[in-house]
Amino acid sequence: MRRPIDAPSATIRRQIENLGEAGYRLLRPIPVGTQKVGIGDYVESFREPNIEMSGRDREDALQALKAEILETFEVLSSERRL
Repeated sequence: MRRPIDAPSATIRRQIENLGEAGYRLLRPIPVGTQKVGIGDYVESFREPNIEMSGRDREDALQALKAEILETFEVLSSERRL
């Protein structure tokens, strides 16, 4: 039986080794998952903190996820200083 063309694909697991931003260093790799969710739509997810970002291809979704991780880190760090 064939899967419909717009059905979600299986999740591909991988790790982020660096966030690509000067001044930040990961203490350990971040486990993430990539899933194709439609024609030209991908979702990249970091399950533990429940962060998901989408993009038109895998790289676009990955870059959006990295940016969201950095933003979340900055918000949480600033709240901690208060």
